Amino acid sequence: MRARARLVVDCDPRGRSVVRELRSEVPIVLRRSRDAVYLVGGAAGPLGGDDLRLDVVVAPGARLAIRSAAASVALPGPTGARSRFEVQAEVGARAFLDWAPGPVVATARCGHDVLSRIIADADGCVRWREELVAGRTGEEAGSVTARLVIDVDGRPVLRHELRIGAGAPGWDGPAVLDGARAVGSLALLGLAPAARRAQNGTARTRVLELEHGGVLVTSVGTPASVSSALLGRVDQAGVTL
Repeated sequence: MRARARLVVDCDPRGRSVVRELRSEVPIVLRRSRDAVYLVGGAAGPLGGDDLRLDVVVAPGARLAIRSAAASVALPGPTGARSRFEVQAEVGARAFLDWAPGPVVATARCGHDVLSRIIADADGCVRWREELVAGRTGEEAGSVTARLVIDVDGRPVLRHELRIGAGAPGWDGPAVLDGARAVGSLALLGLAPAARRAQNGTARTRVLELEHGGVLVTSVGTPASVSSALLGRVDQAGVTL
């Protein structure tokens, strides 16, 4: 299955954030609520062979939160082909994007690639949270490659890649997950000072400082402890929609 979706948020003359374009294509279904736009799965998956893309534009001065109705469960397809989900987000000057969908669950024998690309203005603010769970309860993890790319004012700020499962030697060793079942990352642009004040909690958490005042927070542990660690930093970030 191939699907393309697009979401554009702008400011009206009163400075309120308004959805100017919302285009869904199954299985990427977008639904508006009062506080956020939700990703609602229109079909099972992603399944092996799916090619999915979502484009998000937050115009200067606008604000947008994106959530999901549930976790995304990556499943193997009938041909053994890998699935792919690509998100490209453009964030303008004085704009704020808060991306925090549910986790991706890598089921046994799945092959799934995730590419998240953020293109931000130097005056833009971003909270970008991603979580990955290595298999369902009692099952081996599938194969997942997750890549996060951040450019600010046309300059590269971050190139981060995580690979787990088959084809990624050492992924469950001490250099990567070290036996943990979940891993999460939180990229903050324009929100770094508050993030540094947050406490580590029960997950094993590290903070990497980026250029332009940004940070990348990574946590490994159980799904619950990773979510708690990352949400604690979101709470500390000090920007509300």
